[in-house]
Amino acid sequence: KSIYDYWSTYPPDWNKRKESLKNEGKVCNRCGKSKSRKHKKDFLEVHHIIPAHKGGAPSNSNLELLCKNCHKEEHIKNPHKFRKKKKILQT
Repeated sequence: KSIYDYWSTYPPDWNKRKESLKNEGKVCNRCGKSKSRKHKKDFLEVHHIIPAHKGGAPSNSNLELLCKNCHKEEHIKNPHKFRKKKKILQT
């Protein structure tokens, strides 16, 4: 365990953790789809089971790998977990 496992936001080593998790798991935890030549590099995404803004830790026990489709479905199913980016209007 690392002190960053108890970080309240994305920890300083987040990119390293994310890449490490992606390299360990090669399939989506929901649908089982695996990366193929057709899929882009970022086929799998790291998802917080308990969102960071709700106190979810960035530890491996609170993270799972999801393909882009399953990740999108998870946030549609649980919209309170999804934070929309604010669009800046240009004049």
